[in-house]
Amino acid sequence: MRVLWDAEGPLLPGEITDRLDGGYAYTSIATILSRLLAKGLVERSPAGRAFAYRPVIDEPDLAVRRIGELLDASSDRSQVLSRLIGNLSKEVVSGGDVGIPLMPDGDAVILPQNFADFGRDLEIPDDQLALYI
Repeated sequence: MRVLWDAEGPLLPGEITDRLDGGYAYTSIATILSRLLAKGLVERSPAGRAFAYRPVIDEPDLAVRRIGELLDASSDRSQVLSRLIGNLSKEVVSGGDVGIPLMPDGDAVILPQNFADFGRDLEIPDDQLALYI
């Protein structure tokens, strides 16, 4: 995926092989691309007798997808998410849905779309949540 993300346009399997330093076989790259296509991570378009591939998802969206899959596999989704946020509160994290900067007194600030439900799901006491605009 890194090679496709870094490319300025769609790439043929041979072009991907050339950009990798590992000496991978063309057939191995073609197999990986077929699997990425089946997972909906890339799309292909005819380019002569071959297909050119381009990513349909960027790296942050892929990370979100992977995290979602891990959460779905967990028996206690809220506990896993709570611990993840606890670990993230040591650094500044921001996004469209949640921002978790560290407050001067060491409390994490959570800024979700639905503030009350988010805090309740994570079992965070109301007095430890702060909403700001």
